[in-house]
Amino acid sequence: MAVVASPWHGLRAVVATFFSLLLPAFVGGVAAVTTALLVSMTTGDRPELEASLPWVVGTLMAAWVLWWGPGGPSMRRGSRSIVRGLLRSEPLTKAVMALCVVIAVWCAFWAFTNDMAVSWWPFDPQGSWSLDDWIPQLPG
Repeated sequence: MAVVASPWHGLRAVVATFFSLLLPAFVGGVAAVTTALLVSMTTGDRPELEASLPWVVGTLMAAWVLWWGPGGPSMRRGSRSIVRGLLRSEPLTKAVMALCVVIAVWCAFWAFTNDMAVSWWPFDPQGSWSLDDWIPQLPG
């Protein structure tokens, strides 16, 4: 019965995941655009979504809503199960989590000090977006 029911459970999981990601994606996008607008208001330049600060703020807000939002309990339960299965002892878990935090802080510091922009490489090397990049061209 489990083998017969597994496609149904997989489909339900995909649909539930999709709907659980809608709110965090929306909140992250709004936070990124708002941050870009606030930065542009303080500097007097045009809003730049390619800068690293709007992406960091948007990602952090999306992660916050993903963790504590409507789909959060199952996300926390699954994450706890994975970490418990991979790292058996509590000191090892704390050490690996501390290492992850140190790496994240170092990467954020490096991105801000080097004024790195987000790369949209496979779509358009000049950084401008166009519908032509997303819609395949028909011959003729």
